[in-house]
Amino acid sequence: MFAVEILRLYLGYEGNLREKVPELAGFWLLTLLQTPLVLFVMANTNTIILPLDAAINVPLLAFLLAQLCLGFRALQLMIGAQAVKFYLSQFAPQDGVEMRSR
Repeated sequence: MFAVEILRLYLGYEGNLREKVPELAGFWLLTLLQTPLVLFVMANTNTIILPLDAAINVPLLAFLLAQLCLGFRALQLMIGAQAVKFYLSQFAPQDGVEMRSR
């Protein structure tokens, strides 16, 4: 779980800072996989939930749900911005590439 959390945070950092869609999507998917595990730990009636468990897992669950919502919205906006950049690059001259008129 610790290694997955480190990987998830790294993917979120790289995806957000460098505007890389695959890394941000990986962050969102790992968050999506981690949320049911925390819900299971909190909702399982066969285990004894200590006050420390509740004190740690309730804020963790709140942060994970916020990250799911905000990460999905950020992913949507980033994909839209990348699509606009791609479409505009089709019409703008590139550096080092000469446009020839026929």
